[in-house]
Amino acid sequence: MQLLDTDLSQNEVKTDSELGSLFLKPNKLGATVQEEASTTFALCVEEPLRYFSVWAVPAGTHYEDYSSARTFQFTEMPDEDTILTVLGGDWERQKNNYWDANDPKNRNKERPFKTISKVMTWPIYSFDEQCIKIFALDLPSIRKQLLDFAAEEGYEQLSDWNWKLTQKKELRGEGDKKREFTSYTLIPKPQSPKHKVEVKKAYEQRIDDGFYLENLLVGGNPLEEMAD
Repeated sequence: MQLLDTDLSQNEVKTDSELGSLFLKPNKLGATVQEEASTTFALCVEEPLRYFSVWAVPAGTHYEDYSSARTFQFTEMPDEDTILTVLGGDWERQKNNYWDANDPKNRNKERPFKTISKVMTWPIYSFDEQCIKIFALDLPSIRKQLLDFAAEEGYEQLSDWNWKLTQKKELRGEGDKKREFTSYTLIPKPQSPKHKVEVKKAYEQRIDDGFYLENLLVGGNPLEEMAD
């Protein structure tokens, strides 16, 4: 099994850099309890870059402290022995900080690890920003919606459609148990001939200027060509 020695989380947090602005981050769409937020994009290619991400933190880190969390990428679903070998003594798998230890069904159970993410990554065209971005899709709820559409007749070619992604936040529960929940809805929109030309032109220009999505698999900058 190949370890992909890269850290997308480190790339993504560079929000003031050109690299950081490349990523479409659903959790940053800006929805509030009072108002939804959305963005519309198109997939520039049909087949995504696929890999698995394991979240880890420096050894001894408390489960509520994820400021130093990073991901380790694998080309195949790794088993526990492989993960332990790769993380060594400096890193350990991140625990699920959303797991409720006070829930009766979790009584006398150990806090589980954060789930290994299946990641599908596309170059996309953002109609809002009119530029090429990177969508590293690791949220199961959004991935399921996209794959469900792909299984339907008429949606086999996902890149033939525009996609509107909406973030919604709502409060659930009563009193001091009230919590904020976030959900996402993905809706296909017809892609006009004008849209197709717009996407194609922008993607071809990005390729000409330098765009190497596969560099993410080896810790490289997708905007810079890597030496052999």
